[in-house]
Amino acid sequence: MDKRTQVKYFVDCTLGHNGAPAAERAAAVCEYVAGLDCSDERKLDLLKAYRKAVLPLIERERAVAEVSGPIGQQALKCLEDLAKRERGGRPAKLEIRENPNLIGGVRLTVADTIIERGTLGDLREIVR
Repeated sequence: MDKRTQVKYFVDCTLGHNGAPAAERAAAVCEYVAGLDCSDERKLDLLKAYRKAVLPLIERERAVAEVSGPIGQQALKCLEDLAKRERGGRPAKLEIRENPNLIGGVRLTVADTIIERGTLGDLREIVR
């Protein structure tokens, strides 16, 4: 089997019943590759190609909310709902990060969509 076909098979094996990559499945793929009867260079080449193919799928499942400071449960729920809406109703793994460059507000990144609302953005609009 050629590398491309193997990597496609590995990626398919990594996806859970919900179509999202599952950590335990990815670990099983890596374990399988480690046990292959081939050179270490070939194994490394397969793992690099596998990583390159599966990373975009992992990123699709994640949402990052950058906030200017601590947020409450109600704001967290709103961000989770917004991320879910942006993903077509599927929940996202929401990561909260404090960003000192934000002057109030929030920047939510879901896949390649960025939703930003904050004082700094408002100030930039005024200056234009």
